Amino acid sequence: MPYHDESPGTLSEAEDMSMKLEYEDEEEIEKVIEKNFRSIDCRSYSNLDSDEDTHEDTEEATDEDIDADSDEDGEDDAQSDQSSESEIPKQEQKKGRPTFAHPELMVDLIAKMEDDNITLTVHKEVVCHYSPVLATFFANNPTKSYTFNSTKRALKLLVQWLYSQNLFVDRLHEDRVWLWCPGDEDLALIELWVMAEGLEIPNLQNLVIKVIDDIYQVCHYFPGGCIGSAYEATSRGSKLREYLVALYVKSSWLDCIIEEDEELPQEFLIELAQYLSNKLHDDQKAYDISEFMN
Repeated sequence: MPYHDESPGTLSEAEDMSMKLEYEDEEEIEKVIEKNFRSIDCRSYSNLDSDEDTHEDTEEATDEDIDADSDEDGEDDAQSDQSSESEIPKQEQKKGRPTFAHPELMVDLIAKMEDDNITLTVHKEVVCHYSPVLATFFANNPTKSYTFNSTKRALKLLVQWLYSQNLFVDRLHEDRVWLWCPGDEDLALIELWVMAEGLEIPNLQNLVIKVIDDIYQVCHYFPGGCIGSAYEATSRGSKLREYLVALYVKSSWLDCIIEEDEELPQEFLIELAQYLSNKLHDDQKAYDISEFMN
């Protein structure tokens, strides 16, 4: 059954109410509306326009403006594409220990220097966890191997540290009195420091400095045969250089330094002279090892 409104007076009452508007003059209504809009502070809404204003602005835009916007958009897109191609996202060093979530993923670390070659297979997660350089390399290359221009003795120490976060050297062994300590262990530490610098592992660099310093404190031994190798592999301002200079001064008689070591690198002698200019007395020969940490 069709619906019928049984209150016939409703419509007429609405019409009566509409006739009682306060402003019967249309011009007066427009003035009130315009006045109300002007009283609104639109500074916070400068980007919000009415549909009519947006439509009018679009129609008034010239062809030159449209072409200019298109050119700017094209340049932005080109720069974005170029930057995305030239910049490879760099990984950051992670904290804590690796979780071994994917223990089946392995990579090869290769040390290749003349006839001194070795290949060590390690967990990919481990090397990528501690070295942002290796993490970036393996993330952007399909290869499963990374080659170092270094010795196998240094690579062995690197892998030892990757899995244990420590370095075990014969000279600091509890039975060191009965052990003959080969000189290549000192060179291995220097080479490891250089390797850690290239891999951006400052914690390992700091540990190498501490181990060399512990060897001196325990054995009163300075690795003089390593100065040449250290200076060949580093540049001026290197923390390793600065440490070796300070340790050399601390372990030597000042009046016998030059006479006993005629084969020292020229750069070392220059930095040594600069260091000695600030260390004129024996009580100034002490150093704080933290000065040489990264």
